[in-house]
Amino acid sequence: MARLKEQGKQHSAQWQQYKLAKRWLHRDQDRIPSAYQQQIASVRASSPALDKLLTMREELRQLWTRTNVSAEQLVADLQAWCQRAEDSGIAELRAFSMRLRAAKA
Repeated sequence: MARLKEQGKQHSAQWQQYKLAKRWLHRDQDRIPSAYQQQIASVRASSPALDKLLTMREELRQLWTRTNVSAEQLVADLQAWCQRAEDSGIAELRAFSMRLRAAKA
């Protein structure tokens, strides 16, 4: 019984970290207060899928903000990003990529 109780405490602490991270993860990395950076890094380390999702979101943000490349290069880069998103194995990335591809048509 003590072992189960201890496991419950560990899961509760981890759940609290996820809840905290959820409050901040919709923001760009540079907009997250430094006080929360370590906790968010811990959550990302414990979830490879979440880390991949956030990494790809940052890559997409950087794609959209580039102004020094041609429209053709942006299209090619976006298509490559969509392919990587679809190959990632993460359902949310795949669905988002499909919506992006449908929007350009």
